Amino acid sequence: MVLQSAAEACLCSVFFPSDTHREMPYADIEQQREAVRSWREAHPDRVRAYRKASMLKRTAQQRRLPRPSSIEHHALTNEEVLQLVKGVLASLA
Repeated sequence: MVLQSAAEACLCSVFFPSDTHREMPYADIEQQREAVRSWREAHPDRVRAYRKASMLKRTAQQRRLPRPSSIEHHALTNEEVLQLVKGVLASLA
């Protein structure tokens, strides 16, 4: 491959450093689990929002309504529940 300009040569040296040795992050499964655990403990609001969003997406795809305990656990609003109900009713028509 022939570089066409000095700018491309600079970009290649930025994206592909040849003088550094990099190891794969979290090569050890235990280190990976610990990193995920510590991130979840440090960001409980993000984890809660992610799980709520995934539950809403899953119930909409499956065209099912969540159980009352799930609605309470995820603190779904009336608008969110109504959107799920409308989606289920629309799939029946």
